[in-house]
Amino acid sequence: MKIDIYGNGGEVVIGKLSEKQTQKIFTLLSKKEDGIDEDEFETIMKKPWNEIDNIFHWHGAWGGNYGFYLTNEKEEEIKPEGKLNFNFDDDDCFTNNSKDGVDNYQVGINKFNPNIHKMFLSGRSKDVTDEMKKFAENSGAIFMCVSEEKGHWGSFELKDNFDVKKLVPKIACIDIGLYSECLYGFLYDGKEVEIEFTGDTIGKTRTFYLIEPTFNDDDGFIANIVIKCLILEILINFINLN
Repeated sequence: MKIDIYGNGGEVVIGKLSEKQTQKIFTLLSKKEDGIDEDEFETIMKKPWNEIDNIFHWHGAWGGNYGFYLTNEKEEEIKPEGKLNFNFDDDDCFTNNSKDGVDNYQVGINKFNPNIHKMFLSGRSKDVTDEMKKFAENSGAIFMCVSEEKGHWGSFELKDNFDVKKLVPKIACIDIGLYSECLYGFLYDGKEVEIEFTGDTIGKTRTFYLIEPTFNDDDGFIANIVIKCLILEILINFINLN
């Protein structure tokens, strides 16, 4: 049976800016009441916004109620019942605490591989790296762009009599001033589902953020959004066929 993935999602990039780059942005902002546009920002950075991704880069459907939904070949909605949660104390954990036939996985970050450091997932002070602490102390800022899209994200095949209790969305909740539930794929009966990604989506909005990272021993990583949307917030209309 073919299962299609539809809904809201987007492209998220997160990257560190140098103190010099941050100062240039603030200097230009102080001269322009209506903010700076995307071209001006990329001139300062000397690269496109989607290449400022030395912390995180992801493209896909959102998790949660606002995000993806699944349909079968009869256009009937499929609702996965399985669950997955991180175990931040055991990076190699992969256990299924199934109850009443519903799969419920505890996984370590090495078994999930969300392509982002654990400190941006756990919220624990002990997971914050010395490198990131030093970066924050040296007046560095973090850039984040969320480019919203909606449409058809891809499809996968399951046997006709599959069990929704064994279908588990792989979702990582990234928290860096904004809370993003990112869908990475699905497990079925404990195995990774092979997805054919189409990316036949329509762009909605693109928002830039400038974030000031701080840390303390109680709360770990704290991200203060000091500028939203440049910076800019623009409506865009495009079809992404990647």
